[in-house]
Formats: sequence, C-alpha cells, structure tokens
Amino acid sequence: MSRSSTLYRLQTIDTELDLRRAQLAEVDAKLANSPAVQKAQAALNAAQAQLAEARKKAKDIEAESQVLAAKIAEVEDQLYGGKVTNPRELKDLQAEVDSLKKRRGGLDDQQLAAMEAGEAAEAGEAAAREALAAAETVRAGEQTDLVRDQGALEALVAKASGEREAATSNINPEDLALYDSLRPRKRGLAVSLLESGVCNGCGEAPSSARIQAIRQSENLVRCSNCDRILHAGQKVDYNLKQGGEDEMIFRW
Repeated sequence: MSRSSTLYRLQTIDTELDLRRAQLAEVDAKLANSPAVQKAQAALNAAQAQLAEARKKAKDIEAESQVLAAKIAEVEDQLYGGKVTNPRELKDLQAEVDSLKKRRGGLDDQQLAAMEAGEAAEAGEAAAREALAAAETVRAGEQTDLVRDQGALEALVAKASGEREAATSNINPEDLALYDSLRPRKRGLAVSLLESGVCNGCGEAPSSARIQAIRQSENLVRCSNCDRILHAGQKVDYNLKQGGEDEMIFRW
C-alpha cells in the first residue's frame, strides 16, 4: 500500500471511531439523565411546594380564628357577666366584640378560600405525581433500549480501536506524526480523497501537476488550499474484520 493509502485507511477508521464515540456519549448522557423525568420531577416539586404553602396558610388562618374566638368569648364574658356595670365600659366592650366578630368573619371568608386553594393544590400535586410516574415508566422502557445500544456501541468502539492499532503499526512514525498534527486542526479530517479531480475536504481542484504527483509519487502530497493530505483512490467505507469476513458497522 502507498503511504497515502495507509493514512487514508487510518482516516476511515478514525472517522468511524469519532462517530461511534459521539453516539456512545449521547447514549451515556441519556442513561444518566432523562429530561422528561427531570421536568416531571420539577413540576411535582413545585406542586408539593404549592400544596405545603396552601396548607400552612389554612393552618395559620385557623389558628388566628381560634385566637379571635377565645378573645370574643373573653370579652363577651366581661360584657354579659354582670361584673361591669359602667355604661361607657359596657359600650366599649360591645364595640370590641363587634370589631372582633367582624375580623373573624373576614377570616371565615379567607378560610373558605384557603380550603378551596388547598383542594386545588392537592389535585395539582396528585396530577403531577401521576405525570412523574408515567415519565418514569417511559424512561424504564427507554433504558432497556439504551443499555442495549450502549453495549453495542462499546463493542464497536473496542473493535475499531483494535483495527486502528493494527493500522498504525503499518505507518511510519513521520507520516503518523503529520497525520496526528493535522486531525485536530482540520476538524478530524487529515486525509482527503481526490474525487473527479477535486479535494473532497475543501472542494478545490489541485493543479494538474499536483494531481500527477499524487498518482505517481510515493511522497505525500497535500492540498494547496486546505493543507490536507491528498489520496487518489476509490472511496471506501470502514468495516471491521470478524471471523475472517468483513462486517460493516451498522448505521443508525
């Protein structure tokens, strides 16, 4: 194989590895997190907080109402107990009773509203709990598929990594160093195929002399526009060798 052929073979393996590792990272992220479950959990947390607030408000109103009831009973006892006979004092006590009862009447209205709000909050909390349970059920089904995909991708990455190790053993150190230096700078594509006289890395057409050098010289020739290593040959898809036969990696 020519020098560019061995590097092109390595490029096809690395391109496939990049794809599978990205897919594996996506699967890992989905296994670690479920946006639907997170959203449902957040909704439940909000509903529970709203319910707790409604219950607290109802409890506070009830406590205040009980305090007022006790105060009304105390003042009425003074008013009607016969111990107070001064007309002015009796008038003041009556005014106080009227004021307390008015306040308690307002609290009764608030208490009714709080009860209605509490019932609505309970219904909201129950609905949010059901939604979370449904999201978790869906996630459980997805987890099965994701775990299967994770295992398949891990196996593909392992096989491709083995192929890469074998491929690099046939490349001289200088060429490999050049390839490794180009890959990060060229968005993962260090070797570009020459198709119909055009570099498929940048779309520019090399000069006739450069194309002739690519086809005839053993030296590596690089694109004058994008600086990638050029390879003239048939486009190939990456495949893994298993059991003596070529097995194409499945495409998602």
